[in-house]
Amino acid sequence: MRFLIALLASSLLLELAGADAGERTRCSIAQMGSDWHYRTRIPGPEGDVKGDKCWYQGPAMKPRDELYWEPAATEKTDQATEFERQRRERLKGWDHKE
Repeated sequence: MRFLIALLASSLLLELAGADAGERTRCSIAQMGSDWHYRTRIPGPEGDVKGDKCWYQGPAMKPRDELYWEPAATEKTDQATEFERQRRERLKGWDHKE
């Protein structure tokens, strides 16, 4: 009976561990917890290999082709700047004295 329980438990653990297999995972520039691992030589969005450590949450030694760096933040920064400009336009003349 113990053998059967141990077999079922190990099967469940193997299935749960395999849940991350094959999924693409975004790289982080810093470790966010004790269960995070890193890989090096992960290509960036332009195909260039970044020298940074690619920190990710998941199993150790995840295949490099399942890890990726997010595209450069310049596009997001431009969008945020435009959003901020529009917000300031809407708030012109408002002085909190209603």
